[in-house]
Amino acid sequence: MRIPDGDHRATYLIYVKDGFRDRKDDYFDSRGSINARQSAEEQLDRMNYYHSIREQRESEKLTTRTILSGTLDDVSNKVTSSTSSVSPMDEKEEVVGKWLSKSIPHLHLDDINNYAHQFVKDGFDSPFMIENELQEEDLAFMKKAHKRAVLKVVCK
Repeated sequence: MRIPDGDHRATYLIYVKDGFRDRKDDYFDSRGSINARQSAEEQLDRMNYYHSIREQRESEKLTTRTILSGTLDDVSNKVTSSTSSVSPMDEKEEVVGKWLSKSIPHLHLDDINNYAHQFVKDGFDSPFMIENELQEEDLAFMKKAHKRAVLKVVCK
């Protein structure tokens, strides 16, 4: 059976067994037996349909993450190669920016750059400092949803 969650799978097995147990005395060609087979086929069709949707969404998420991580690496390579002399502040922002993009992959590049600059400006210049010293009041400069996402990552 292709139900990913173990609890849901167990519940579904009990449901199916009970349904067939109720009809065990029906004749093969009886109306009840035919209706039970049709119902089972419909349930299988629905389950396969929802399973295909779930697989498609997971595939799209992986593709999006791959594209975003590739884009971020390309951008950071271009930024690094276009600047002949990189200041320590820029290097720290790049490290913090990479941490942000890995920790919260849905952030836009503009937000990553702004947040990385502000983190470094406030003294959070490494992933270690962010993960161990950051508090909610330090994130006043961030958008509300982004602040929540960062807090979830830091609180793990």
